[in-house]
Amino acid sequence: MKIEPNIKMSRFAKLKAGDLLICFDYEVPCLAMKGVDPEMDGDAIILLLGPQLPMEMGNGPRVIGERNSSVVALGNDFVLRLPSRPEGWTNQPPPSDTACVLLLDDKAYIRANFGSRPGEVKMCPDYA
Repeated sequence: MKIEPNIKMSRFAKLKAGDLLICFDYEVPCLAMKGVDPEMDGDAIILLLGPQLPMEMGNGPRVIGERNSSVVALGNDFVLRLPSRPEGWTNQPPPSDTACVLLLDDKAYIRANFGSRPGEVKMCPDYA
């Protein structure tokens, strides 16, 4: 039997950096990506993307610590679709609660908040 899209249940620890997943740790399931924090000896992180985030986290993508849980693993065979209309682009950063993608040469970075307390904003780019 073939399953489309190619998804499976997996432990978070088994995923590779860059894999998309559905995270069920909060009251609303949300799309997320596994990442690696190079400043913390390669510790695994989760980049929560949405579309809805837990209320206590505010708006915009958010970085949280590794979880020891099962997730729906979507893998890394995905397309990051960027706007093709001029109004979808700017050369100025939007407010911190607005999701945005930074392009640098041929790489895309998703801006995310890694503040540890509600209301705290510490922005960092995460390679997509």
